[in-house]
Amino acid sequence: MLFRFQNKIDLVLYNRLLRCFVLIDLKTEKLRHQDLGQMQMYVNYYDRKIRSA
Repeated sequence: MLFRFQNKIDLVLYNRLLRCFVLIDLKTEKLRHQDLGQMQMYVNYYDRKIRSA
């Protein structure tokens, strides 16, 4: 299999003016309901594991 599914966010930026992180998940297809759930999973994980560290 050439492409493997990975649960990783594509890009994390920090906005210095707003003092917050911006998570970006790039999609090549039309946005689906499952994609929104996946993004919420990324945000929850980031809040629990990365930001609180």
